[in-house]
Amino acid sequence: MRLPRSLGFSSGSLFICSRILFAHSEGHGQAGLVAAIVGALLPLPGRLFKWEAVFTGWALASSAWMMTRILKGDTRIWTLVGFGALLGAGILLSLVFILAWPNRGLLLLSRQSVKPLAIALLIALTLAGLGTVRNFMVFRHFVFIRDDAGMALVSSNNDCATALISKNIASGCFAHEHLAAAFAMLEKMMAAGEYEFSAAEVRRTRDWVRLHVSRFAILTLQRAGYFWFPLDRLDRASRLRGIMMSTVTVLSNPRDIAGQIRRPPYSYRCVAAVLAYYYIDQFERRYRYRVLWISLLFASIGMELLINGDDSITAHRSPIAHNTGMPAGSR
Repeated sequence: MRLPRSLGFSSGSLFICSRILFAHSEGHGQAGLVAAIVGALLPLPGRLFKWEAVFTGWALASSAWMMTRILKGDTRIWTLVGFGALLGAGILLSLVFILAWPNRGLLLLSRQSVKPLAIALLIALTLAGLGTVRNFMVFRHFVFIRDDAGMALVSSNNDCATALISKNIASGCFAHEHLAAAFAMLEKMMAAGEYEFSAAEVRRTRDWVRLHVSRFAILTLQRAGYFWFPLDRLDRASRLRGIMMSTVTVLSNPRDIAGQIRRPPYSYRCVAAVLAYYYIDQFERRYRYRVLWISLLFASIGMELLINGDDSITAHRSPIAHNTGMPAGSR
């Protein structure tokens, strides 16, 4: 157990440092420190907590910090290699983060030459390619990193599905549709083969969505709401954690109505692309863990501005927000 604990402690420490460095690069060092401490103290349980909140969060926060360095003109080779390695590590930990790549690439192209983007992309794709080559050797098909999307989507979008996985488990819908709980599904996969089974599940999801457009739209809106306000009534502990995470969501937008807070809008644009996937998959609270650090950071920045007053807004203006020319409070 020493190695996993050491790995968890090291990753947690790096995660805290990367959040502070990112906030400091955006002119909010104190707010970043507060957010990192609060994030480390939050009681967020779950068997996948370290994987979702620490390892994946560290890759996202670290790559965000490296991105700010490159946008400010640091195009040294080691900076670009580090950025590319973090991009690759991010999608190896959670493939959904590849949805943030287009926004990051376009932003880099708008400020820098093609060369920095090409170097970072080469490093990232090299790391991703290792897993893809392994998959081809095993399945004899092109599988980019992993192929479980079909199983996740079909169990989230069907006749008995609700927006919450806890309700789907309680109703028996999850056991009927998901490989992890349905022995019949496991036998079906073994007979068809993993690649063919996953491809068939993707087609089944697509066909269901085409026949139930309104139901899919309602589920998507419900899942989006639960993502930001995860008020699951499963038990008392779930309710309390849902209230806590919902409070963080509210506090992360204390001055958006007045349009006075300056934030790194590229972070929101990149994260928004990632969230698109979570809105079509049944909600689990662990999905929120991956980007909770961003909400904590913006909540801390908002409180800092409320305490210091309007005079601190110009002094703490995000260089990225200023250079992109996006309106204040952009999401």
